[in-house]
This record gives sequence, structure tokens and C-alpha cells, in this order.
Amino acid sequence: MITERTGNIFNTSCQTIVNTINTVGFMGKGIALEMQLRYPEMCDIYKILCKVEERCFTSSQLTPAGTNHDDFSKKVYLKLKQKYGDLPRIEVGKLWLYTNTPDKWILNFPTKIRWQDPSKIEYLEKGLIKFVETYQQKGITSIAFPILGGALGGIPTEQSIFVMKKYLKKCNDIKIEIWHYDKTATDDLYANFKSTLLEINPNILLMQMRQAGYPRIPVAKIYRAINNPNIYTISQMMAEPGIGYQTTKKVFEFVRRSSNRDSQTEETNRQMSFDI
Repeated sequence: MITERTGNIFNTSCQTIVNTINTVGFMGKGIALEMQLRYPEMCDIYKILCKVEERCFTSSQLTPAGTNHDDFSKKVYLKLKQKYGDLPRIEVGKLWLYTNTPDKWILNFPTKIRWQDPSKIEYLEKGLIKFVETYQQKGITSIAFPILGGALGGIPTEQSIFVMKKYLKKCNDIKIEIWHYDKTATDDLYANFKSTLLEINPNILLMQMRQAGYPRIPVAKIYRAINNPNIYTISQMMAEPGIGYQTTKKVFEFVRRSSNRDSQTEETNRQMSFDI
């Protein structure tokens, strides 16, 4: 059964959430940006899988997706290869199911090549065909889709939904949701972050951030943003003047560590399914 819903996709009760990605290792906007904060390990591995040929990890000049952590990349790459064997490069038509999470499974679905490029209907169709062929064997029992290739991808909403339903109607044994984004809908990530931050005195947070090696964090702007009733999500807070992604990431990770709300499980529990 396919249901269209409006709000924030992270509020879904479905087992699996679809994350739309490109194939060059850059999660920069939209739902992918929120994924970086929720599942940082997944995003680190994603960058590596976009440059999976081993030659990419033999030179200090080559790092995944523009990062500066080549030693880390090599270590993670070799660890993954030892555990899973040959690793497929992320490409259009190949889906990556990530299950090393305490809550939702994440189905990474390529809808474009470079992040600057528009999405294409044929990219959507290739991924949807793969999903229809393999969702049962991967244990997916319910799934929430955003509008594939919509908004930042440039595909008209009506056209995307038509193509999605054309293929997804074949999956008549699972619950399927298609989410229209509502910028006024909040979600648990921001709600928890906000409530935790409001329990901390701004001056104490400033001192703690400095001690942690972040002397330039604009704490006053962060608190001004979380007290703004017109901000409902982490992404909207990032867009506030003087804050941005790096600031938000540092504060978010610091608050998460402080409150022991790390969203990642131990490496030994990692389960991943490549090219579903």
C-alpha cells in the first residue's frame, strides 16, 4: 500500500528511510545533510564507497570526497574489505542498505552523478527497478521515500511521484510512504538537541567548547536560533547567519557526547548490504 504524507520524513514509523545521494561522495543539502548528523559513520563509509578502487587509497594526495583524513580512509577501507570482500563502487542503479543504526535502516538511493547536476528520470527508474527486485530478500518490511529527484534534483513533483508509483505499486506486501516535505514540521533530532541545549547555561557551554578546542563557536547565535519559534529543524538552524554546517556539527557532536546520545552502535555490530 502506498500512502502520501506531508511533514518531516524522520517522523515516519517505517522501518527504513530512503536517503537520496549522488555518486561522488558529497552529502551537502536536504535530507542528506541531516543524515550526516544522525549517522556520521554511514556518511564516512559512503565517501569511501564512492572512490572504492583500491588505488584511491595508496596516495596521500587522494582522499575520499575531498576529506583530509587519508589515513582514516585507508584504515576504514581495508577494514571493510577484510570484512565484506570486494566493495562495489556506488553507482546509479545500485542501492546501499545501511542497518548499523539504533532506530531506522537507511536505504541510500543515487538520483544523480555529481551533486551539482540535476537528477534524471532514468536514474530513478534504475534504482526503483533494483528495489522492487530485491527488497524482500533484504528484509525491508516498510519504507519511507522522499520525492525522488524533487526539489534540489529538479524533477517536478508530479513527474517523480508518477514514476515512483509506477514501480512501487508492485510491492503490495509492504507499507510504503511518499513524503512531501513541510518546512514547519519538526523532528526528534532537533527537538532533542534543543531541549538538551536549553538545559545548559550558555556561558558554561562556551567554556566547555573552548576547553574542547572550539574557541570560535558562536554560542550566542546558536541559542538565539534555538529560541526562534520559526526554526523547526537542524537544517533551518544551519541556515541562520553566522552559524553554518561546521558550527552546527561541532556543537551537535559535543552535545551528543555530553548527553551520551551517540546514534552509532559498536563496529562489531555493523551490518551492511551493498548493491541490494
